[in-house]
Amino acid sequence: MKFISPLLAIYIVTMLISQNVREIPDNINIRTLFPSNSSGVGTALSTVDLKLLHVLILPYISGVLSGTDLIMFRKQIRVKSKTVMKNSDRRDLRTKISRQIPLLSDEQVNQLIPKKDDVSLMKIFTHAGDSVSVYCLEQNPVFFEHNNIIFPTVYTLWKCRDVVLTLTTLPSVLSKISNGADLMLPGILQRDETLPHFAKNMTCAINLTDNQAAVAVGSTAVSSGEAQLNAMKGKGVIVLHTYMDQLWACGNKLSLPQFQPMISAVCLDRLNTDEYPPLGGMAITTATKTPQPQPQPVCEPEPQEEEGDGEGEGAACAEIEEVEMTPADMDNLFRKCFLISLKASVKKADLPVIASKFFRSNMVPVCPPDQHLDVKKSTYKKFSKFLAAMKSEQFIAVKELSKGVESITDINWAHPQLRGVHVEDIEMPIEPVDTQPVSLSDLSCYVPPLIEEMYCINAGTLPLFAGAGFTKSQPLYAKDVRTALTSYIKKNDLFNVKDPNLILVNGPVCDALLNKGERHSITQLTRSDMLQRCMSKMSCAHRITYPGMPPTMKKGALQCIEMKVERRGGNKKVTLISNLEGFGLDADAVAHRIQLGVQSSTTVSPLPGKTAGSQVMVQGNQITFVGKMLTDDLKLPKKYIMFMDKTAPKPQPPQKKK
Repeated sequence: MKFISPLLAIYIVTMLISQNVREIPDNINIRTLFPSNSSGVGTALSTVDLKLLHVLILPYISGVLSGTDLIMFRKQIRVKSKTVMKNSDRRDLRTKISRQIPLLSDEQVNQLIPKKDDVSLMKIFTHAGDSVSVYCLEQNPVFFEHNNIIFPTVYTLWKCRDVVLTLTTLPSVLSKISNGADLMLPGILQRDETLPHFAKNMTCAINLTDNQAAVAVGSTAVSSGEAQLNAMKGKGVIVLHTYMDQLWACGNKLSLPQFQPMISAVCLDRLNTDEYPPLGGMAITTATKTPQPQPQPVCEPEPQEEEGDGEGEGAACAEIEEVEMTPADMDNLFRKCFLISLKASVKKADLPVIASKFFRSNMVPVCPPDQHLDVKKSTYKKFSKFLAAMKSEQFIAVKELSKGVESITDINWAHPQLRGVHVEDIEMPIEPVDTQPVSLSDLSCYVPPLIEEMYCINAGTLPLFAGAGFTKSQPLYAKDVRTALTSYIKKNDLFNVKDPNLILVNGPVCDALLNKGERHSITQLTRSDMLQRCMSKMSCAHRITYPGMPPTMKKGALQCIEMKVERRGGNKKVTLISNLEGFGLDADAVAHRIQLGVQSSTTVSPLPGKTAGSQVMVQGNQITFVGKMLTDDLKLPKKYIMFMDKTAPKPQPPQKKK
């Protein structure tokens, strides 16, 4: 068997890419792909065993070629140009969109590409060097085009649902897709063990079992017939664009909206796993090509949050038979739900709360299941008038914190009627989720992520946990570490008879927890010392949950928000803030808040590195203001904020006496 030079393989790949060859059939003659005047190629190929070339090299080349056609906005993109589109170009674009996405109605196309609003064409280069055209509506990307194929963005699919083929997968798969993985066929969930009919290279969207909102856009890698012939093995969807990638970040960074789950809570419990479902296992969700009648979100008001006048709050609905109610009955229902929500679900730390959010997240969940709230059927007609009535009765204080948006700023907990409300039999939701997208650039709606510190078992500490059924690299909470160590101590009878708080050191404990210089001197440890030593020897990890997103497990300790004061240009002081992205904070929004608060100029610049994020620079020493903003306004824990003043004078060493 003859030797194949790696340089020859690289040259073959380069030539095939330059000739726009994307697939290599098994029976291809490799010499036909090259021009006859290619210098040295004929001589090189004449010495190559073509059978060996097909077996070993062409599969690798095919993988490289297919990867060059992949558009992923996961890494940094470069904007080449951005221009406002002319009316003639908009008209041609609307025609092209209607032809390629026929399920979009003419009215929807006109809303996405209007005649008068600001529609721009942004040409970008991806990290892989692909040229992509992005069509933006008021700074929000609505479509992107590559190889004359138009794909909708997640922003478009949140407004216009069921306009493309939709496939469903588990929430745990979202993190894998966001990191650049394609959706495999075993991860596509079905209902009634049937797969919808679709062709290869068809535009499709991906959503989750607990949310109908699209989280990714791509094209099918195989047809439905090929997928069934392959027993649902292999690649199913080539993912091009995902929620929270660089294309999503070009817009106003709306958070994932919460639509009605695709399956019931019983099925969700059965699917609560981090693995793909087994091949041929229980089929769960549906994937549709044609639009189906979708159930309306339960008790979801119309999107009127910006206006704050409460007209949209009356659109609460449920799939129940309507019961005619008089305006007086509806007034009593509104009052009852209002008092119960104040008593049961609103805390002082939640204030101020936007009026529409209070209605949606607090009042609607406590409404009886056989009734629904409709402000238009009451005597108030608008939710703002209902709040004004409650304010006149001194239940609450209402203030317009921003233009056109009313907020509840204070609650009179000592009101006699409020103190007489009993809510023992009311089942409140654990985590009310906003049904409307929330912009990450709006710090008034910011909710800090839930951060849980964890510890991973490594090879050194594995003997202490193997008896409890734990494996290497398994993450544990601190309480689980304490429970496992207590079980190990009891199982090996390591308690000191005279003092139960002291633990005897045996061989595995000595090897796992003691340093080399301590192994001959320490014979027993206290319980707390043993726990601290064990957690310090284990690998750090953290589990972070952003609002509206599934939890994400990451290795290593969470990087704290870092604030530094440095000198620039002589005696000039600046404050540098970094690592904001790890807590779901938008650097531009933070810089704007600081600029308004301290009346000083701010600058946002990217840090070196692919995933380093951005750095905010503020003129002057602003550590006090920024620290209070992060802890008091944004409710971030103080232990995740660190600061350093490099301008402080260094302590002088003591002078020696003469």
